[in-house]
Amino acid sequence: NMPPTVKPIALMRWLIRLVTPPDGVVLDPFTGSGTTGAAAALEGVRFIGVERDGEYAGIATERIRFWQQFEGEDEDDVLDAESRAKRIRDTGQLDLLGKDD
Repeated sequence: NMPPTVKPIALMRWLIRLVTPPDGVVLDPFTGSGTTGAAAALEGVRFIGVERDGEYAGIATERIRFWQQFEGEDEDDVLDAESRAKRIRDTGQLDLLGKDD
């Protein structure tokens, strides 16, 4: 991520759960790379993002689309699975113990 103020998805998920009412909408007027939108997607909450920088808007769109497919899942588990899948694509196999290190 290029934006200088990227926040952890886990933090944004917690904040969304804390302040978003049932059937609420999360509005992010400075979307940047889309972390809040990614968190909203994981939480199954509607999201409206505004970003004036076209490059950041593209990054945000792709990140949010990626995370939408994992609604309700833990982001660390998703990233771990993505890492394993990439290793399989790149090498055709995992290491002996199935670890990424």
